[in-house]
Amino acid sequence: MASLEDAEETLNLHGSMDPALLPDITTTYEHMQRSDGSVGLVEKANSGRMSPIRKRSVKDTKQQIETLEKENFDLKLRIYFLENQKGVNKDDTLKVNIDLRVQLQSFHQETGYENHIEELEQRLQTDQSADLVRDYESLKLKLATAELRCVSQVCCV
Repeated sequence: MASLEDAEETLNLHGSMDPALLPDITTTYEHMQRSDGSVGLVEKANSGRMSPIRKRSVKDTKQQIETLEKENFDLKLRIYFLENQKGVNKDDTLKVNIDLRVQLQSFHQETGYENHIEELEQRLQTDQSADLVRDYESLKLKLATAELRCVSQVCCV
């Protein structure tokens, strides 16, 4: 009996059978964590799939069947389209791709030319406005000199 009491002391079983005193390990999952931080089987049970331990209701089973049927239909549809694409000749696809690239390059060149023309037009407008300002200033100067001549001729006479 002495060995049983020694075992109880080393295991510290005093009061551990009371559920209120037991640590809550069901929500922390610390005891199940791997070295990389994942939880393992608990993740699979909480990922939306039903746990194999828990019994399923008829409604849950019907919902799962419906979702599986939808997934099955989506996969069949994807397979159908992939098989149709597989039948398309690769040479035709390559030709279309080359044609599209040539068109894209020509569009880039055209827009480059258009941008260059717009820049030239803007320069022309600024140059013209500078020319107009110079013409205006020269005409103003000529007018002023003509007025001075008139005034000088009137004064001298």
